[in-house]
Amino acid sequence: MRSVDCDLLVLSYNNESWLGLDELEDMCSVGHDGSTRSVATLAFDSARYVGARIGIFDPSGRKVGRVGHLSNQELLVIAGEEATVRRVVAAAESATAGTRLTTGSAATGGAPDQVAAAFADRLQQAT
Repeated sequence: MRSVDCDLLVLSYNNESWLGLDELEDMCSVGHDGSTRSVATLAFDSARYVGARIGIFDPSGRKVGRVGHLSNQELLVIAGEEATVRRVVAAAESATAGTRLTTGSAATGGAPDQVAAAFADRLQQAT
């Protein structure tokens, strides 16, 4: 992420993507000027796209597969100056009261849309 010149980076990702969490956090930890950014990752369970449920049928409606896993982890990687990252994480935890949000790769509960909306509101206030 060296080419991203910003004070605070908030990246939405999921655990089914091309990069592993460690690799993604390492990339986000380097600022555009080579400085080291503080990084925290918030994770929560999310329902997978509808194709995970209906993609098991062929066009004629005949069952040709079986349903795999129906959820994944949505990740918010937050990188920047340590105090700012701490404020953003605290704001996210406050905005999602009743939902267990932790740093790292631990899954949390809660509806992703509600978490994202509350997080965006608190992010505005925290920065």
